[in-house]
Amino acid sequence: MDFIEHAQILIQALTGLNVTVWDGCGSALAEFEEHFCFSPEIQRLGDRYAEYTVKSKVPVNRKKYIRLALTCGWLCGAHRFYAKKPVIGTLYLIFFWTGVSFAMTLIDLMIALPMVPDENGNIII
Repeated sequence: MDFIEHAQILIQALTGLNVTVWDGCGSALAEFEEHFCFSPEIQRLGDRYAEYTVKSKVPVNRKKYIRLALTCGWLCGAHRFYAKKPVIGTLYLIFFWTGVSFAMTLIDLMIALPMVPDENGNIII
């Protein structure tokens, strides 16, 4: 009994499916993949991360954003919480003692200061 036959017996024992592991044409585990891997109700591991990483642009008041960044942005990331970016704001809060949040706040200020506000004083962050 070779490896392929062992795999076929194992798959049949675990799933109850009678599958051919390799049929010589290149289709491996066809019935197994169809039954378990491509089910629409199963969410893949990266799906939630991909949905989360879509950057949403948020309009914020330019003066308030800059004031928050200057006063307490380096300490607690208040300007990031104000811009509805709580994950990055939490990172500012966690790493405030290392100087990383200070450097990131400077970068945020370099991005926000030259932006021209609209008629309501908002900028898109």
